[in-house]
Amino acid sequence: MFRHRSDETAALTEHGRWISRLRDDMKVLEQRLCGLERRVSTIEGNLAELAKLYSRLDLALSKIDDELKRRTRRHGG
Repeated sequence: MFRHRSDETAALTEHGRWISRLRDDMKVLEQRLCGLERRVSTIEGNLAELAKLYSRLDLALSKIDDELKRRTRRHGG
């Protein structure tokens, strides 16, 4: 395949560089993915808290609305 031993050595050296770069790139991608996973987890937690808060606010507004309707009916409004 290679005409000279030096060609084979050069190809293997270049191949080694590619592998090294790929490993470095994979480490960076893995770090970024872990960072994104943490952010998504935080967002999910925040959304869950917001959903609970919305539910409590919705319930409170319903109670206030019901009370206003009762008072309005009582006073002949």
